[in-house]
Amino acid sequence: MGTNEFTKEAIDKLRVLIADLETSEANEKKKIRAKMRRIGFYITDFDQSRQGFTVAQLQELLDTGIVVVSNNI
Repeated sequence: MGTNEFTKEAIDKLRVLIADLETSEANEKKKIRAKMRRIGFYITDFDQSRQGFTVAQLQELLDTGIVVVSNNI
């Protein structure tokens, strides 16, 4: 389990990684998800569908306050 609180820099990095996830081959997706987990973001904490996670879904999590940007980390 990860966290729901990230710095702005971490969110910016997650946006890039998630965009890369959307267009990558399966073997590359594993590496990208590992990078996301090192930041503390686990897709399964927020989406159990296994349909693929998108930048739009990350933005929805931010808009609804499920994921928050904090400078206190």
